[in-house]
Amino acid sequence: MKKIEKKLISKYLNDQCSEEEKDLVLRWFKTPEGFIYLERLLDSDIKILHDKEDFSHNYSVKPDSQRLLSAIKSNISADQPGKKHYKKVGKRDYTLPFIKLAAILVVVLFTSFIYLTAYEKPVDEPAEVVSRHYSTSDNEQRLLTLRDGSTVLMNENTQVWIPSDYLANTRELELEGEAYFNVVDKPERPFIIHAKNAAIEVLGTAFNVKTYDWQENVQVAVSEGRVSFTSKLTHSDVRSVTLTKGQFASFDFSENEFTVEDFGAENYLVWKSGRLIFEDLPLEKVCLQLGRLYGIECTYDDKALKQLALTSNFSGESLDKTISVIALSLGINYQFDGDKKVTWKHNDIQKYSN
Repeated sequence: MKKIEKKLISKYLNDQCSEEEKDLVLRWFKTPEGFIYLERLLDSDIKILHDKEDFSHNYSVKPDSQRLLSAIKSNISADQPGKKHYKKVGKRDYTLPFIKLAAILVVVLFTSFIYLTAYEKPVDEPAEVVSRHYSTSDNEQRLLTLRDGSTVLMNENTQVWIPSDYLANTRELELEGEAYFNVVDKPERPFIIHAKNAAIEVLGTAFNVKTYDWQENVQVAVSEGRVSFTSKLTHSDVRSVTLTKGQFASFDFSENEFTVEDFGAENYLVWKSGRLIFEDLPLEKVCLQLGRLYGIECTYDDKALKQLALTSNFSGESLDKTISVIALSLGINYQFDGDKKVTWKHNDIQKYSN
């Protein structure tokens, strides 16, 4: 582990660090070099300088470690022989940083319990720097909370690989299957998802990625913010699109091209929300979305049926029920040819009554 900047140590002692920075400082203190540095700070006059300013005052003590700090402070007394004297200079109290440093030393030597209880945060992806693999089976979903606070909601039959160098310079992981990402904004550490021969870089916050191994495409639906969607079939043929809130894109590897749509992006989250919403959407586009979601193919006995506009809201319905309601809403018939092919037809009663 590389040595961290003294500026970051000063920020930690002044309680100005983020959770990620606190974790970084404490892990460095546990290294041989960090431990030596910590001992030298304890043996110094508690003068931590940054930009020629004295940061030895205005420290606050975390409530969870108060008992330990009080115990350490009670053992520091000017009356004890052989002990160093730490006196106030002017209005500054130099015992406070000493207490904080001593507490860190105790934590580093014996346990990380104080740190873990002081910064309670649900984390599925462990703090230790190791690679991790997560998976879900049939009818199973799983929520991961990464060390940076970002979350990954995995759909069924999905796999996520998180490398050991996650959070080093970038936040990169690999996905196979489908997952909904809600990413904490850290511009200095780009969040990148690798899916087959494509990469999705986060420029915003929340989006869905679908890339099952039996599919010949990668699909991205953006619900908040922006993402950059890049295909990388070869080093010489790299293509990219930027998607914003409400947009959907699919990259077809067989055709080597993107399809970008500006409608119904929220429907690609039906596995998460349980809802399908169609607002004045032509049947042809409704079927396009149903095809991507359920793998069905639509045909029409009259091309005019494609333009029939549907406004409907489904919640937790099966595919059969959804198709039935669509037909009833539009006043048309349908026929299932096998499990995955639907033929839309005119309503015979209306057709022959006119």
